[in-house]
Amino acid sequence: MHFTATEGIEVVGRLTAESRYQGGPGVIHGGILTTAFDETQGMACMLLGTAVVTGHLQIDFARPIPLGSVLEFRARIDGMIRRKVYTSSEVRIVEGAAASDEIVATSRGLFLKIKPEHFTPMQEFVDGQPTGLPTFGDSTL
Repeated sequence: MHFTATEGIEVVGRLTAESRYQGGPGVIHGGILTTAFDETQGMACMLLGTAVVTGHLQIDFARPIPLGSVLEFRARIDGMIRRKVYTSSEVRIVEGAAASDEIVATSRGLFLKIKPEHFTPMQEFVDGQPTGLPTFGDSTL
């Protein structure tokens, strides 16, 4: 996925539902969609300039999404209380046979602000090499 910051504290990301993401016959797996929501809402949080981890993620699936569809995710920050960052997101099919303005899934998230040293104890488990935090706009999904 690639993300773009828009007006306010909002990001937009696109994902093509490739055949390797198949769940049920001919449709994207719900776990892939969940991962994309997590990435999109996490990117919105990165606009705050601080690292976060997912505390809670809720997904509502409205309808199946055919493979080959290009999905557009929009996420925003709805509020913050101390370390807690509340987010929401929705996805539409913007290219492909099922393209429309209809929202096909929504998500709400709770992310927790962390200090960079949060992951220090786990660094030895990441290919044996310490890694830095990702830069805004980059994702390997």
